[in-house]
Amino acid sequence: MTPRRELHSLVMAARAHLDALADSGVEHLPGVLPPPAPVAASRARAPSAPVPLAEALAPVANNRAPSFEPPPPGEVLAPSPRAPAAPVPRAVLSGEERRKRLSVLAEEVASCTRCPLHATRTKTAFARGNPDAELVFVGEGPGTEEDRQGEPFVGPAGQLLDKMIVAMGFGRDDVYILNVVKCRPFEPDDATKDRKPTPEEMAACRPFFDRQLEVLDPKAMVALGGTAAQALTGAAAGITRLRGTWRLFKGRIPLMPTFHPAYLLRSPEKKREVWDDLKQVMQRLGKDSSTKER
Repeated sequence: MTPRRELHSLVMAARAHLDALADSGVEHLPGVLPPPAPVAASRARAPSAPVPLAEALAPVANNRAPSFEPPPPGEVLAPSPRAPAAPVPRAVLSGEERRKRLSVLAEEVASCTRCPLHATRTKTAFARGNPDAELVFVGEGPGTEEDRQGEPFVGPAGQLLDKMIVAMGFGRDDVYILNVVKCRPFEPDDATKDRKPTPEEMAACRPFFDRQLEVLDPKAMVALGGTAAQALTGAAAGITRLRGTWRLFKGRIPLMPTFHPAYLLRSPEKKREVWDDLKQVMQRLGKDSSTKER
């Protein structure tokens, strides 16, 4: 077979393949412009009829990759049909609906028996503060006073947290405060000593915790201490490495890890670092952060 006839055979085989694709519903190949001549016209020609080489090569020569010209300044390109759709904004809950959902969730928490902590609790510490708050603080778990009163951060660490909140320009009840676990964990051999919740205890409480934050949908969050920071970010690093750098909770809500107030009671020299972290939160929320540490 001469080179001319071989080329002609290859072109005809390619055309037959394209015709078969067209019959199956394929309109064009990715990165290839559709041929200028209608597909039906090529199918109308008898397969055995001789085709001039120039005509046979014409569709192949025209199948060049499309060029791209940058849009003029200010012009916005239309999105590709295959581009993923933009995320649907979360529906905004009314204050009444938000409180109703949180109340139902608090009742579920109060009757929870998912982990052994329920057997030793006095009360669950669901939350305190304003459900409509733009800022949420997340701690580790209830202590002795929280277990007795049924609210998070009401002991000495909570009193220091209240001072921190006021220093940021908020009232005590202008923010929302909750813990990773809702029941008090304590040392088995000494009920007067609090301890960190175990991974199993945190996992048991996680569905409540996630639903709570989904309803709140705050503008920013502060993780107080390593346990809360690790639970919210999934990071294994300690709080010393995590603090001071913005993270995202579930890829959406800005989260600032910082030291726990209980740690500041033992190490007051760390207050300056916490204040630096809180000033970043103030800036994000549009508050004046030029005031000195109080």
